[in-house]
Amino acid sequence: MQDARSWCTVQAWCAGAVLVPVDTRTLVTATGLPPRQLLGRELTVSVMSDAQLEEELRPTGWEPALSRAPRPGAV
Repeated sequence: MQDARSWCTVQAWCAGAVLVPVDTRTLVTATGLPPRQLLGRELTVSVMSDAQLEEELRPTGWEPALSRAPRPGAV
């Protein structure tokens, strides 16, 4: 999993239309799930609300969204 990236959408930013690269280890640590089980999982995260570019989002505090199960086929 060295240097592995996951691509996530942030619904509150550009209506989720932009993929944001995240180190997969960060998501594995936050969720306790192996990488294969991350597909379709909804997570919560804090981002810089005034970001204009993906690089400015600086996502922190990844946590599983407790109210929702994985969506089948979600990417």
